[in-house]
Formats: sequence, structure tokens, C-alpha cells
Amino acid sequence: MKLKIATWNINCGMNAKDEIIPLNLIYDLIWVYDFDVLLLQEIVTSTKFQVITPQQISRNTQLKYFTEYELSSSHQLKDSFMGLSILSKHPLELDEFFELNNPNFRLEVDGRTMMSHKKGFLFAQIKKFDLYLGTGHCPSFHYFKKNDVEYKDIIYRPLEKKFIDLLREHERIIVGGDFNTSNIMTVMPDISRLYTQVIHGITYPKESHQTDYIFLNNGLSALNSQIVEGEMDHYLCVAEVALKEERNDLAD
Repeated sequence: MKLKIATWNINCGMNAKDEIIPLNLIYDLIWVYDFDVLLLQEIVTSTKFQVITPQQISRNTQLKYFTEYELSSSHQLKDSFMGLSILSKHPLELDEFFELNNPNFRLEVDGRTMMSHKKGFLFAQIKKFDLYLGTGHCPSFHYFKKNDVEYKDIIYRPLEKKFIDLLREHERIIVGGDFNTSNIMTVMPDISRLYTQVIHGITYPKESHQTDYIFLNNGLSALNSQIVEGEMDHYLCVAEVALKEERNDLAD
């Protein structure tokens, strides 16, 4: 069984110039790539504007099932909120939200005080395939002019422990997201031996860094992957994976 998975920090449906992307362009992209699962970060969850939301994607594409979790007010749209979403062709069962520690960053920008918001990872299951999915977003260190490595113990080690705990509970795991670090093997060193990282290259062109990743456990194999460049501030990351036969030793 093969599945096409994608992760995308969708920037509240706006391009790198802070212009709203027409909804039909996003729908067309989802149809063309024919995703089985789409893992989203910075997706608008409530708004008065005509921007992309999980509900609209569900109504207008093949991804009929979704779960979402609202994290914070939108940094892009007034009186709007954003968060995480998992969308799928197949029925989903919401499992949990894993909240990260908030480092309480503060930054003065044009007379306004900007503060770091709630971040974390949303998890759900496709029971049909015994597949456990996660999408998440780590704090924006570059925006607040902080060094991500210095926050390894506060942010990334608890997240890494969560990843390890998942191996004891689930046969097949896919986690994608904006980890806001280009030093993933430094801040989460055990990930390299327990999971396969299938995206390699620049995903955040503004800083010429990779901050977006897709991780698979040993219950899946990566067939191919690509980074799709576009107008958004984060590139779309796509991977085709195959489900292996169930085993009982994936956490060994």
C-alpha cells in the first residue's frame, strides 16, 4: 500500500509578500498532487476573510476528513486565529495534542510588543492502515532572534521523548511539521537512529534553511520525496511512502 504525504506551513493562506493566495490555486495544487494526507501548520481556523481553512479544503478537494487544533491569534490576519490541521482521504480519529513549553519570547516591532504563542503537535490516527499521524510547529527562533540550539533542553528534548514514546505504542508513524531549526540532528540527536528523515533541502527560502521535515518510523519506507517551490514563505514538502507489514519489534 502506497500513500502520498505532504507537510506545509501554509502561512495563513498568504504568500511571501503577505498577499492572500486565491483559494482555487490551493485547491488545484491539492488535486494535482493527489495527496492522501496533508499535514498543515499556520492554517487559519477561524476568520472573517476569504482565506484557506481546513473546512474549505475538506469541501473542495479529495481530503474529506480532517481534524484541527487552534493555537493562537494569527500574525497575518486581524481578528483571526490559526493552528494545526491533519487532512486525509481516509477517516481520521483525533488522538491528542502535545503542547511544547513556551519560552515566552518578546520582541518590539514597529512600536508593538510581539510575544511567542502556544506551540505543539497534533496527533490523529487512520485506523484502516494502523497509521499514526502528527503535525506540529515549534517556536519561531529566527523571528525572535534566538538561537534554537540553546533551547534544545526546553523545547526539543521533550519533543524527542514524545517521538520515542510513540514507538512503543504504534506500528506505523508519520510526523511532519515546521520544526523551526536547521540543526535537527543536533537538537534531536536520537531521531536520526529511530526515524527516517525523508525531506532534504531548503524549505524556508527567506533564510535559505531547512526547517520543515517529514519523519517515518520503521513501519514505513520512503519511495520518493520532493520539495515543491512556490510563492509561500515555506515550500511544500511531499513524500510517497509504502506501508510495511506489521511487526512487533519496531521500538527495539
